[in-house]
Amino acid sequence: MKAAIFKTQAWPNPKQKRSSPPPAPSTPTTPPPPPLTVPTSLSRLSPVLPPPLLLLLLEVLLLLRLLLLLLLLLRGLFPPAGPSPCPRPITRSSPKRPLPLRHAPLSPLPPHHRPSHSKTPSYASSHAPPSPSPSEPPEEFQMLDIDNLINHMRYGPPEEKAAAAALLRVMTRHGFTCGRRILEAGGVAPLVELLWSGDEATAEHAATSLLNLALEASARMRIVVTTGSRVVEGLVHVLSAGAPAARANAAAALFLLSRDTGANSSINSGARAAAEANSFREAVVTAGALQPLLDLLLDGPTRAKKDAANLLVSLCMARPNRSSVAKAGAVRCMCQLLSEGVEIVEEQAAAVFAALVRDPEGREVLVEEGAVPALAELVEGGTQGRAREYAVSTLLGLGATSKDWLVAIDEEGISASVDVLTRVGTGKTQAKAAALLELLRSCQPQDA
Repeated sequence: MKAAIFKTQAWPNPKQKRSSPPPAPSTPTTPPPPPLTVPTSLSRLSPVLPPPLLLLLLEVLLLLRLLLLLLLLLRGLFPPAGPSPCPRPITRSSPKRPLPLRHAPLSPLPPHHRPSHSKTPSYASSHAPPSPSPSEPPEEFQMLDIDNLINHMRYGPPEEKAAAAALLRVMTRHGFTCGRRILEAGGVAPLVELLWSGDEATAEHAATSLLNLALEASARMRIVVTTGSRVVEGLVHVLSAGAPAARANAAAALFLLSRDTGANSSINSGARAAAEANSFREAVVTAGALQPLLDLLLDGPTRAKKDAANLLVSLCMARPNRSSVAKAGAVRCMCQLLSEGVEIVEEQAAAVFAALVRDPEGREVLVEEGAVPALAELVEGGTQGRAREYAVSTLLGLGATSKDWLVAIDEEGISASVDVLTRVGTGKTQAKAAALLELLRSCQPQDA
């Protein structure tokens, strides 16, 4: 049996010096990662919060920031239904093509109601039309892009022209703040061109918008200067062939534009302003307004009769127009209205008679058309404004011109009523009544 051979392993002697291992091959060392930087606003939390919670807080803040950016992006893609909180500035000129309308189709508008005149304008310049209400327009009107609406009136299809004109009509009804914006943006000329629109509703919107703009005295001269005779021809066209409401509004607009169109300019004297107003009145008659105006007087509703009568009085203030007014049948028309008891035109009828008595042909027409009995009734029972004063003035002019006419006046038996007017009324009325009473007494037979 072979003896097992055990190879004994030598244990190291702890007292023996250990030899150092051979050096390892040199390898490139990577720099340690930079320390985590903490925002200044959170630096004071670093001593309190452990690093994991601090990182979690940073992630929450970044997530909130991303959510805010997402909300802003969604708001820009889907704006709210209401108007924007601030008006968009107008920094562009009129583009070649109109922008799409940003409003829904307009619903039918209610009838236009103008402020009622406390006094009927006549010869007295103190009877001025009322100014628009100084109240601010609704906020949605202040946000509208006027340039965009004007471009639609110029270049858009018929339905967009009608929608834009209707919106401007509603805007001009709310004071002159919107009207001033329309004037400054050049909206008068497109409105005037729409007066020739084949659509009656569009023409009515345009005529009514011009009427609302003309309610402001400072805008009248600007309208006339901007459009010249075009506005006269357009309004006369609506007066002749428009819808009933459009005809009344066209007559009212012509009346306002004919009242001292240059009186509000500092460079114009009173004489020049009166000359410009008379020139405008002559242009209205030349454009053929008399016949449709008289038709409106006879066939129109009460409000239209008043507007037409006001315009007729204004036209008679121009001396060259008086003969044309008399020949057109204005005396017969006014006498018919007075016989029908239309009291709303009493003062205007008397004012027309008082203007025509200053014209030789007008005096002839007054007598031939039967104005003397109508004037006698106004002296005895006129109730509207200065109707009695105008009637006395007209009878005085007729009686002083012809003895035969004076006899016809005396046959009406108005001496007692004229005698009453010598003691009541204004000083001018009393003076004219006294002169007429003296003429009537001179043609009466003297007692022996």
